[in-house]
Order: sequence, then structure tokens, then C-alpha cells
Amino acid sequence: GASSATLLRDYSLGTLLLSEAEWLEVSCEPLDKTVCLGHLQDLFLALEGRAHGSFTDMVLAQYREALPAEQADALKRFVSGFDVSAALSLLRDLLANHLVNDSCPASAELREYLDMLSEEGLSK
Repeated sequence: GASSATLLRDYSLGTLLLSEAEWLEVSCEPLDKTVCLGHLQDLFLALEGRAHGSFTDMVLAQYREALPAEQADALKRFVSGFDVSAALSLLRDLLANHLVNDSCPASAELREYLDMLSEEGLSK
């Protein structure tokens, strides 16, 4: 079976059943010889950023204020023992879909934004 160490090339040819010609059309040497399935998220984000710019480039300036040092330190301590994948997904949605316009007050607390996302999810 496939693992995070499986080369993207091997997975594409063996599991997705791309032909060698199809693979060569979309590939390059680094992709062919070094990129593994465990690299897909970074690869996707790099390609997306190159093609469209980073989604964070669209976030309005009023939502880009730096986190104060003591809050950043507290966050680092908290995150060290926490699975952040669900939070990252919510934050990505918030940044990409909500903070690109001024419909949310910049002075609101993060909890208010997350509550807003939860309510939208429940109403769908």
C-alpha cells in the first residue's frame, strides 16, 4: 500500500493508473524523483501560491495585526500538545473566505469568528 514515503510518481502510475506519457506531460525531474505523498500538502500550497498568489495576500490589512509577544508565547505553549489540524482548517476558511472583506469587525475576538463559522456550518 501507499505510505507517506511513496513517490508521487509511483502512486500516480501504479494506483491512479496514469500512463507514462501522461505523467511525463505534467512532471519534471524533482517531481519525478523526490516528491513523496507526504509532501503533497506543501506541493499543493506552493503551486497554488505560484498560480494564484497566497490566499493570505487577499486578507484585508485590518486583520493582519501582529499577535503581541506574550500572547504568541502562550499560544506556542498551548499548541505544543494540541492537534491543530481542525483549527488550521477553520482558520484557513476564515482567512480565505471571510476576512477578504470588511464584514467582520477587526476588534472582535477569535472566538466570535469561530462561532460565526460554526453557525454558518450548522445552517448549511
